[in-house]
Amino acid sequence: GELQARATATAGDFDPQGVANLLWALACLDTPHIQVSGLMAESMAVRFLSVREQLSVENKSQMHQWLLCCDLHPEWRVKLPRSMQKVKEELGDAFRQAFALQAPTTSRLQADVAKQLRRLFPELKVEEEFEDPKSGYSIDIRAERSGAGNASDG
Repeated sequence: GELQARATATAGDFDPQGVANLLWALACLDTPHIQVSGLMAESMAVRFLSVREQLSVENKSQMHQWLLCCDLHPEWRVKLPRSMQKVKEELGDAFRQAFALQAPTTSRLQADVAKQLRRLFPELKVEEEFEDPKSGYSIDIRAERSGAGNASDG
């Protein structure tokens, strides 16, 4: 599509924040229709490797979220281009560490959703920024009823 064409054509102009923002946004939007195996992912990976020394903790944290999304999304997992796999192999541990250093934040939307869940379902135990003991990831909202937990992240 148009996004892929423009991002690919201007990849060399992206600073580290621009690359991280683009890939993080794709992960957050869950956009399987955008072909991650295409030239856009390839050009973003090449660009990311070329600016690796300029990466901030925030850039690395965003890239961890992108790579995590690629791992979890079956269609993306099998189509990840070799250059993006190289980013993961060379920088993945640093990205994970940067992500772990970032303190979870509560967005206004998240707070509003939690408030409405509490209002609509007073029997639920609603927790914000629940830390999953197995993965260590922060779950935006966790709602639990009668000992059964249901999690929502987004």
